[in-house]
Amino acid sequence: MSKSSSFFGQDTLSPNEAGHSLGSVGTFALWFGANVVVTTILTGMLLVPDLRFTTAITVVLIGSLIGAIPLLLVGLMGQRTRLPSMVLTRRAYGPAGSKLISLVNTGVLIAWSCIQALLAGMSLDYAVDATIGYSNLPLFVILSEVAVLLIVLRGHLGIERVERWAAMAMAILTVVVLYQLNQHYAVFKLFAMPIETRSGITLGVAFDIVIATAFSWISLAADYNRNCKSDKIAIWGTYLGYLIATLVAMGLGAMISGLSIMYGLEQNMTRHACLQTLVLVCLPPW
Repeated sequence: MSKSSSFFGQDTLSPNEAGHSLGSVGTFALWFGANVVVTTILTGMLLVPDLRFTTAITVVLIGSLIGAIPLLLVGLMGQRTRLPSMVLTRRAYGPAGSKLISLVNTGVLIAWSCIQALLAGMSLDYAVDATIGYSNLPLFVILSEVAVLLIVLRGHLGIERVERWAAMAMAILTVVVLYQLNQHYAVFKLFAMPIETRSGITLGVAFDIVIATAFSWISLAADYNRNCKSDKIAIWGTYLGYLIATLVAMGLGAMISGLSIMYGLEQNMTRHACLQTLVLVCLPPW
């Protein structure tokens, strides 16, 4: 086998007969790494100050516990059949209906990939600009998308390998951010922070947002979990990985939003909004 052919993944629409490669750690890391992202942090930022900090965390916990159930059930279908999600839709909608659903899903994933590449490029551009003073957003967006394509071309083996390290890195960075927040700011004041209507987020709307976040992963659950080694790994690896990641990311977003308001930082969604807030709240107030 040539080097080029050995690099590309062998994932197909047929049942995976090569054996299951995802253990409990790999499954947990896959779902944890997939959800500790800027977009989930931004979602958490929407909840405070419209809700109390403790209420926001409670909503995230209950909503994730409930919302992840359909997610892990679809993932379990993938593990047992070894089929990706879009192939499984043929049983419900037939070949023609499945093609339409697959086309729509492809368009959504392309758009989502572009958004994630933009956010990754913004992060990289902000970090490089703050370090050496060089800024080139289009270049960093392209580099981010190229890196993703190279990983995806390797198939599920490439994703599994990279996601383990990515999950570990994000967990470490989360601990560092939380440590810095506690070092420089009175985080405990968040528990007494008064409610202030800014985004029109009610308790019901917040619950819907958390549930919708879980549901947004359903179309990919079988694709991820078709490689899990057992039913239990597919269930608990997905459930715990998703639940902990959502609590960490949305909780961090809610914390950042509350602290930025208390210390007079700008609340907006423009170019570096989330990234600037993350960096600023980790520095001592001037």
